Order: sequence, then structure tokens, then C-alpha cells
Amino acid sequence: MRKNGALVKEKPLLKEDITERLRHQLLDLRRDRFIRISPERVLAEELKVSRLSLRAALKVLSEQGLLVQKQGSGTYITPIADISSIQLVTAPDIKTNDPFFATFLVELSTWLSRESVQLSIIDPDRLDGASSHTPLIIVGLLNPRVIAKIKNSFKCIVAVQCYPDDEDISQIYFDDYKIGYMAAKKLLEYNHKRIIHISGPAKYPSSSYRRKGFFDAFSDAHAEVGEIPGKMNWSCGYQAGEKIIKDFGVEDRPTGIFAANDWMAMGLIQKLTEAGIGIPRDVSIIGCDDIPVAGEIVPALSTFQFDFKCLIGELISVLNEKYVNNKNVNKKILLQAPFIKRESARKI
Repeated sequence: MRKNGALVKEKPLLKEDITERLRHQLLDLRRDRFIRISPERVLAEELKVSRLSLRAALKVLSEQGLLVQKQGSGTYITPIADISSIQLVTAPDIKTNDPFFATFLVELSTWLSRESVQLSIIDPDRLDGASSHTPLIIVGLLNPRVIAKIKNSFKCIVAVQCYPDDEDISQIYFDDYKIGYMAAKKLLEYNHKRIIHISGPAKYPSSSYRRKGFFDAFSDAHAEVGEIPGKMNWSCGYQAGEKIIKDFGVEDRPTGIFAANDWMAMGLIQKLTEAGIGIPRDVSIIGCDDIPVAGEIVPALSTFQFDFKCLIGELISVLNEKYVNNKNVNKKILLQAPFIKRESARKI
């Protein structure tokens, strides 16, 4: 900006000023584990700013990965990396377009770049060429033979997956049982009495636990409950819609449906809409994953949201504890997935 012909440095916007002041404070407090920050009211008083301005600054720092909000627990500073490199091995059946894996990899890559940590991708059939001293992250469900070899070969292992029968591996995963349970309770809360679950393959702990949680929720509820099993993709959801149209009359048709993931839910919406069945006028649908397109389709999909920034933070905290601090303690960390209410589900 020029004033009387001379360049004058503009003062930063208030939000930018608050953000930078807060960033410096948080960086000074940052450690190798999650550090909880003061509540908004206290921070606003300390910085002498409005809570509205503070909230805007916190949002920026959360988007940049310095902060994460744990549901029902507060806001935390993400752990600093005390490791220089990590290794990643994925289950062979995970496809690159898998919504969970793709989002996880994006968040992990962002963190790696920000923290200057190197990543090596390991082939599960060629583990002999990997470094046994470098921390190893497992994504997906590997077969028992490979898991046994990993446990014998690597000193620091963390799985981003539930391994129910392996107590000697640290595991971080979303609470799929609670997701299924809450989906059922939400449909019951919306007064639905004829309800179906479109379930995924039982071999995957995520779909298995979602199914168990869903059906457990009906133990004391008066409702007709059914199931259509299938693969966790768009085509499965579309085929489930065909089955519902074929097997149920208008008066017997389910009014509430929980699909094991968003792709299944969107395939289902497509087929039912083509048949003139209104969503949510005639049928309420809930998915799981909150993939980017879930909020863009019409109607926007009600679903459960995975916080991958929190997942990465927990992952790094466990790696620091096991690898840097030499604590040989295996943990199972369950992450919460909040319900995101959108237009595809309603009360009747």
C-alpha cells in the first residue's frame, strides 16, 4: 500500500495476527504426545480476543494439522515427530481407490512432508528387504502367516486395523461396533420400524463389528430387522436396491436402511431413486465413511465421519512411545466417528 508516495506495510488482519500468536504458543508446548490445550473461554481471556476470532484461528490451525479435536474430550496439539523414517505395508486386497486407504494415505503424506519424515512402501511378500529397526505401519488385514513373520522380524509395529486375535500388536482403529449401534439407534430415534442393514463381508473386522453393533441395538426394540449382505462397493448397493424393490411391496418396504459404507449407500440411493422411491420421503438411508462426495450428492448422505488427522496423531504418538521411548506396551486405541446428519435420513 502507498501513502504519500511511500510504501507502507499493512498490518495483518486480526484473524491472521491471532493465528500466528497462537501458533507460536502451541509450537512451544508441542511434545511427542498429544497435549490438551485450554478451553476456548480461557484461551480467549489469555489472548484478549473474542471467542469468535479465536475459533476462526483454531479452525485454521486444525486445517493445517497442528491441532485436532477429540470428540467429547477437547482440542489437542498434535505430536511432534521424533522419528526420521517409517515403513508402510498394506494388505493385498486394498485397492488404491479404497476411500479409507486413499484418505489415510493423503493425510499421512501431508504429515510426512510437514515433519520431513521419509516413507518406504513394503511389499508384504518381500519383507526380508525391509529394515527391522524402522517403525512399520500395517494398513488392512494381512493373513496370519505374514503377521507372524512381521512380529518376528520388526521391533516397532502399529496396525491401522483391528486384529482381534493379536494382543501383541498396537492397533488404532475406529469404533465400528459403536458405529453400527448408533446407526440403529438413530433409525429407531427417527421412528423407523422396518429396517435393513446392507452389510459388508464378515471377514473384515470393520464390517463385522458394524453388523454386530447394529443388530445388538435391537435387543430391546420393537422393529422388523433384516439384512442384505454383499461387497462394500457401489454395485452392491445398487443390487441391494434391486432386491428391495423385487422382494418388498410398497406396504412392507423398509423405511430405514444402514449401509456398511458410503459407496454402498450411494449405489442404493441411485437404484431407489430410479424406481421413483423418494429419499428420505419413503426411505431414510445412513452410510459410513463420509467420503468427499457424500455431502455433494442429492440428497446429501447422512453418515459417520472418520477424523484422519486424529488417527495420524494417535499413530505418531504410539510410534514415538514405542520406538523413541522404548516402551514395549501394546495398545488398542478406539477412535470415535461422529454422526453427520444430512438430508438422506429423517424422522417419520
